[in-house]
Amino acid sequence: MMNKNYKSTISIALPVIIGQVSQLLMNVSDSVIVGRLGERALSAAAFANSCFILIAIFAFGALNAVPSIVAEARGAENQDAIRQNFRAAIWSGLFWGILVGLLVYLFSLVMPYMQQPESDVVQAQPFMVLMAISTPFMCLYTAIKGYFDGMEKTSVGMNISILGLALNVFFNIALVFGRFGFPNLGLIGSAWATLISRILIFIIVMIVVKKHPLTKNIFSVQMPDFQYIKNIITLGFPMGLQLFFEVAAFSGAGIMIGWLPEEQAIAGRAAHQIVLNTVSVTFMVMLGVSVAGSVRVGEALGRKDNQGIYEAGKTALVLGLVIAAISSLFLIVFRNQFAALYGIESAEVGAIVVRLTVIAAIFQFFDGCQCVGAGLLRGLQDVKIPTIITFVAYWILWLPLAYWLGFKQNMGVDGIWYSDVFALGLAAVLLNARFFSMAKKILV
Repeated sequence: MMNKNYKSTISIALPVIIGQVSQLLMNVSDSVIVGRLGERALSAAAFANSCFILIAIFAFGALNAVPSIVAEARGAENQDAIRQNFRAAIWSGLFWGILVGLLVYLFSLVMPYMQQPESDVVQAQPFMVLMAISTPFMCLYTAIKGYFDGMEKTSVGMNISILGLALNVFFNIALVFGRFGFPNLGLIGSAWATLISRILIFIIVMIVVKKHPLTKNIFSVQMPDFQYIKNIITLGFPMGLQLFFEVAAFSGAGIMIGWLPEEQAIAGRAAHQIVLNTVSVTFMVMLGVSVAGSVRVGEALGRKDNQGIYEAGKTALVLGLVIAAISSLFLIVFRNQFAALYGIESAEVGAIVVRLTVIAAIFQFFDGCQCVGAGLLRGLQDVKIPTIITFVAYWILWLPLAYWLGFKQNMGVDGIWYSDVFALGLAAVLLNARFFSMAKKILV
């Protein structure tokens, strides 16, 4: 018989996982479709996406404050705080969307000075401009989804994400290849598909807000008490830094690969993008558990249930480890199939993909543990020390080690990926040690 803690965590996590994987598959489907244009187009798209994520991930992380804050208010049964936090989430999403969208555009202007292959830069710059325009719509959706997640209505985000995936695939095929009466735009068509899909997803989520029982009577463009907006932004800022330090290191690795000799760089980055897309799917499964753990910890915190905080954390970590084991096995078994999925025929790219997939299978355990640990600490609204931990793991250890192994030891893209194992391992140990240390002190 399954323990009720596992049932509760899985019931929250499963829709989140499906929704997160659907969102990620938008990027994966972009790469699969663009891969049909050749490895140079895929390399350019990988460069643009690496640069976009380098900045936009901060907004995603900052808006992670919404579910835990809403869950705490729900646990305390504070209806006024729930209402105020919903409105504050929308305004916070707008704030981060405009700010980050502007930064993405400004970043596109410095692309020619990043010592990347010229063909990548030429194609990636207009791609980034369209991504910048889409960012506010993406952030507003993320903020509203975070509210529903905090209210344990995770199926809302799941359903919209699945619909968004279908829209994205349709417009990618239509605009990249000129199908269904649409113009043939090649690589830039993929960026247009992302923009159109994000606008439509935002429209859909606003229709849901106007009709859903949890929001139809509390939606208003009226500014909430500023303290609630300040709380989300203040708590979200270090959360954004945490996710930025981790994901920016991955994106930084993609940029670092571009410093290799041109042909090696193009093959390496194409392989990097393929494997990164693959492991990102398994990461999103772990992220679903992380969100569920965060919500359950936040709810227990709101009702001052000390034992509930500890049990929610333990349950989420065990589930994370089980998922990591399954993910590692999946990667090992299918390591020879991933390059073909993207239509890449290059033997060199295929060989790199196989090697990187084996490395990825090793760090799955550490990645799952650190992801869950970070989520549990978000549930406790503990952000300062975790931010320092992630900074040390990913920037003080990971990036210098990646450069040393990749270039000084002449290991190339393989060395850059081996550095992941050490950085994720350090983050996993420190983040979980901090949560359980805090949880045990609360129990006393």
